Amino acid sequence: MAQLEDFQRLIGQLCSRNVVDRRIAARGLYAVRDEMAIPSTIKALVKALSDPDSEVRGEAAQSLGRLGGRIAVPELIEMINDPQKMPRLRAIEALGRI
Repeated sequence: MAQLEDFQRLIGQLCSRNVVDRRIAARGLYAVRDEMAIPSTIKALVKALSDPDSEVRGEAAQSLGRLGGRIAVPELIEMINDPQKMPRLRAIEALGRI
């Protein structure tokens, strides 16, 4: 489980210029289990759904599915039209989990 310090670091990484850092953050944020941090995590992951990198978008979608981010359903539905295959599939999987 991600602790508060991990959560803050991952949120910061999600805004990094380094694409690998953003991918790692989007993947790691699903582990946040602090009830008070989940809304902020979901908000950050929804924002990451529009990242220019397809892997970041896909990881964000997958994390939202694992967190049960119902508020992200409209954005995940929109991702079904993503030009890249992987984010589309991850969005479909996330919608199935939510």
